[in-house]
Amino acid sequence: MKKGYSVEKEFLSKVGEKVKLYRTKKQLTLQEFGEDIGLDKGNTQRLENGKNMTLLSLFKIAAILEVEPKDLLDFPLEFKIQDVEKFIQEKKENRSKK
Repeated sequence: MKKGYSVEKEFLSKVGEKVKLYRTKKQLTLQEFGEDIGLDKGNTQRLENGKNMTLLSLFKIAAILEVEPKDLLDFPLEFKIQDVEKFIQEKKENRSKK
């Protein structure tokens, strides 16, 4: 596993890549797309760069891009179960520190 790798980051990055792919196919600028989904250009760009988003945001994005939400999640994601277990363990540890 690469240093700094997390299955969560890879997943969000791939979703962002799909959003960008469909946005550019529709020939929408970041500004136009952001206005359509209710975000400024900077936050829209962060989504495309792998920032976490809600399911409602994913739904709005799919509607604006005229695709099914599942299309934004259709990509290969290779990971080991150990990566997922590590992610879950880190979340539990962070929660117990609060």
